[in-house]
Amino acid sequence: MSSKLVSLFLIGIIIALILKATPVRAILSPSLISQVVASVPYQPQGVMEEGAVQAYLSYANRDPNQVPTIVTGAVVVDSYALLNWEYSQMAGQVVLVKQGEQWQILRGTGGLLGVSFMVNNGVPETIAQMLWDAYLQQQGGLY
Repeated sequence: MSSKLVSLFLIGIIIALILKATPVRAILSPSLISQVVASVPYQPQGVMEEGAVQAYLSYANRDPNQVPTIVTGAVVVDSYALLNWEYSQMAGQVVLVKQGEQWQILRGTGGLLGVSFMVNNGVPETIAQMLWDAYLQQQGGLY
C-alpha cells in the first residue's frame, strides 16, 4: 500500500472517531479538533438548555455582519448554565443564570472557566462544582 493511501485511511479513521466524540480526542492536537468539529452546533437537551443557548446566541450573534458564534456544549444545574462557544478560530465558555423567565450572562471568557472563576463571578460553590463535573462528563473527562 502506498504511504499516501495509508495516510488517507488513517485520516478517515481519525475523523470518524472524532465525529463519534470518543475519548481518542484527548490524544489529538486542539487545533486539529477545532478544525474538524468547529462547525458542529450543540443540540440542547431540554427546555432549560434551549433557553440558555438561545439567550447566549441572541447576545453573541447580534451583529449580522460577523461570523456567527455557535454553542458546542451546554450543561444546566438548577438555574445556572455553562456553555461552550466557538467563534471563527476562537473558543471559550460562558456562565449564565436564569432570573425569572430570562437567562442573563454572568461572565464568559476565551478558554475554560473552571470552578473558582464561576464562584468569583456569582455562582454558588456547590453549583459551580456540579456544573464543572457535568461539563467534564459531557466532554468525556478529557480535561
